[in-house]
Amino acid sequence: MEFITNPWVISFIAMAIIIGNLLAMKYVGRVTNKKMPKMTRKQELDKLIELDKKLSDHAKAVEAKKKASSKDADSTQSE
Repeated sequence: MEFITNPWVISFIAMAIIIGNLLAMKYVGRVTNKKMPKMTRKQELDKLIELDKKLSDHAKAVEAKKKASSKDADSTQSE
């Protein structure tokens, strides 16, 4: 039992765990990087512009819906 509590053994086990985790993270990074499609800078920019347009259209629709509902609420309160 004395062998397990030796500081050298504890240090070796801690280093093995840390190095193992670093190697696992390196492997996972490589695997996920291969799965992602390679896009050129222009393709990435075009995709971002398209997403921005969709978001802005959605935001405008939500804003118009809020204005319409507030006008309806104002007209019912004044009656």
